[in-house]
Amino acid sequence: MKNPDKPDLADHFARTIQELPTDRVLTVLHSILQTDYREEVSRLTIPTLIIQSQDDVFVPIQVAEFLHKKINGSQLEAIHASGNFPHISAPEAVIAAISKFIYH
Repeated sequence: MKNPDKPDLADHFARTIQELPTDRVLTVLHSILQTDYREEVSRLTIPTLIIQSQDDVFVPIQVAEFLHKKINGSQLEAIHASGNFPHISAPEAVIAAISKFIYH
């Protein structure tokens, strides 16, 4: 989760994953890592908010920039967060980004 100041987050995530049946975890990971929707995202026609952690090794900023470019009318919000789970490690920043998107 790349939040060394919050080791409890990584520990909680690891325990949660360990509690799941291995075959389900592998199925989900396979689905995530083997699915490619790059061509389809340009078909989105609804307001879209892309929230991106400033420091995410798993999904780098270039991915968010690609989506922003491909999704007409999208809004890209790079938030001050590390890791791939900003809704867990920096929920206030995620809530602020969503609120700004909805109410402005």
